[in-house]
Amino acid sequence: MSVHTLRRGLWVPKASVAVPDLALRGTPTTGIDTSTSTNTVTVNAPTGLAEGDLVYLIGGANGNNHDPATWPSGFDLLDEYDTRGSYIGVARDIMGASPPSTFQMQTSGNQRMGLICVAFQKDSFNSTTPEDDTGVAGSDLNATDPIPVPGITTNVNGSWFLQVASVQSSSSTHVLGPPGAMTELATADYRVSGNWGGVLYAYYEKRDTAGATGSRDWQNDQGRPHAYMPFGVRQAA
Repeated sequence: MSVHTLRRGLWVPKASVAVPDLALRGTPTTGIDTSTSTNTVTVNAPTGLAEGDLVYLIGGANGNNHDPATWPSGFDLLDEYDTRGSYIGVARDIMGASPPSTFQMQTSGNQRMGLICVAFQKDSFNSTTPEDDTGVAGSDLNATDPIPVPGITTNVNGSWFLQVASVQSSSSTHVLGPPGAMTELATADYRVSGNWGGVLYAYYEKRDTAGATGSRDWQNDQGRPHAYMPFGVRQAA
């Protein structure tokens, strides 16, 4: 948008301030818990996490009775879904002074779990409205190929479109095949050979132009229970 300044009775154009692109803080981190005797999973904060940064925690778990999950103080839940075979949940917070070095998710059931932490740098995102549309968490229980995970509608150019998903798994063959058009942020693998566990995925796509993203096809050859959620992150205004 053009801005003008009054100088000696004349309006003259003033250079527009560039809108920064969304920028990750460090590298997304992962944490896993492969025990069935605990109901918490911990993840380290990305390197350099600072006051004002935006943090998303993405949780996945195998088994039953996980929702509602308990998130760190100050985090707002975007949505969660429990298929009674695989859980997905997403929560976020903008960091205050002296951000913690770790984050933890707690569920109401003792099962194997994974946790992904994705952080965006201060001033690169819209602090008033961090999400550029939030989809609804859901599942296509025991589906086979392909799984059309719903999309969203972004409202701001430059937003990131994210899809996160978890799948129940007991072997190397029970995994989801993420959509090739998207870029991996992180994967948390909490499988245990010969026993039920799972895999948690986070993928993104930068949307240079606002509008409907459309769905994305994931692969699930083994037809295991899975859960998913789409959402968008809005760049700074």
